[in-house]
Amino acid sequence: MPFGLKNAPATFQRLMNTALTGLQGIRCFVYLDDIVIYSHDLNSHIDNLSSVFHRLRNYNLKLQPDKCEFLRREVAYLGHQITKDGVKPNPEKVKAVTQFPTPKSPKDIKSFLGLVSYYRRFIANFSKIAKPLTQLLKKDVPFLW
Repeated sequence: MPFGLKNAPATFQRLMNTALTGLQGIRCFVYLDDIVIYSHDLNSHIDNLSSVFHRLRNYNLKLQPDKCEFLRREVAYLGHQITKDGVKPNPEKVKAVTQFPTPKSPKDIKSFLGLVSYYRRFIANFSKIAKPLTQLLKKDVPFLW
């Protein structure tokens, strides 16, 4: 690895992007060592699996069978639940948001806003809802919960 292991994730992602060029966004999604292969029906799914497996073999990349799941109708991926109906927040992650402890400092508010911002695309008028919290982060504003 150039520059040591601190660049390993970026280097690996670049390898995966190269190996699966032309398939990403059409047959699969890739993030580091997670590959989600998707299809509308079983026959096209088998074709998509075959295409991805062929590419991985060409780049001498191997799968770890105990970490693989095949022919799933739903999958948890990067904090989201991917289903036939589309993408929605993972219920376990939503639970972490709803059970977040009451902020006691501006640092706690930043942590909370960072957590919920990941799901802002699912929250209508997110910036308006979060505005009272962001106001508490301004300098010279007393922290009153």
